[in-house]
Amino acid sequence: MQHTQDAQAVNDPMDEKAQRYSEGLAKLGQLRALHRSLNGQQLENGGIAINENSFSGNVVVPKKTSLEITLLEKGRSRALEEYNDHQIKTEAFMTLAGRYRALGLETQANAYNERGHLENAATKGFQAVLDAYDRKLDGLGVANAPEQAPKNLNMTYRSLQSAERFLEGYTSDISICCAHTLEVLKAEELLQKLETDQAARQLTPDEQKRFETAMSQRDRFVRMAEREALNAAISFKHFQKEIQSAEKSYDAFSRALTGNHSPEHSQDPQDPSPIGSESRMNRLAVGMVVCQTLKILDREL
Repeated sequence: MQHTQDAQAVNDPMDEKAQRYSEGLAKLGQLRALHRSLNGQQLENGGIAINENSFSGNVVVPKKTSLEITLLEKGRSRALEEYNDHQIKTEAFMTLAGRYRALGLETQANAYNERGHLENAATKGFQAVLDAYDRKLDGLGVANAPEQAPKNLNMTYRSLQSAERFLEGYTSDISICCAHTLEVLKAEELLQKLETDQAARQLTPDEQKRFETAMSQRDRFVRMAEREALNAAISFKHFQKEIQSAEKSYDAFSRALTGNHSPEHSQDPQDPSPIGSESRMNRLAVGMVVCQTLKILDREL
């Protein structure tokens, strides 16, 4: 799993979108080149027979199948859904914080920055819960299924095509989000002008109507911008998932070609938990999530 950074840059997300897009295209280009290379090696070898031994790691057979394991797996699945949901919201809210700050709307920027940090704290809490589930399952002899080598490289290539679609969707969603925030800015500027006039004199009926319309428009575009920011975060998460799937498949296929089925397992490429002092609010949020979830787990067991 990938963790959202605690201190995401609060620059204009259009700049981040351009960087992510170029990096994403570069990654797609690398994997397509790897696909062509593996395909060429397979053809040179006259094809390769992929069997049940063409995977990484060893199959771990559970010591027992019980209600306890079933409940643990169910609880872990639910915790994973919560983790992904909070991670997506963290990404979206921090993107909005950066966008509003770039537009000079500090009130909105600070509000989304606060929401982003709260969601990030919840994400860390559920990561701790997932780790606890994994330790319990490992103790019962349950392990994740090994990575199987793809039977057909074309199947893996479709992951790259899906990844490209998600990357394009991400850039489109961000662009629409930024367009909506511009409408928020326009509404705010009109509201500020009318509020200044109201402080000096009584607004005319027409001005009062414009004031109410501007408030309604601002709130509507705030909601629309938030929706597109969430869509963008979801699209980018799917892009990362497809890329990771393709990388694992190509790695397994490469080992099948070379006959190396037992590579040394590298450290899980998760972002390490940040080291150092954290705010008291974040520590409290993490602790609350962990305690509540573990209480539910204990009751189910």
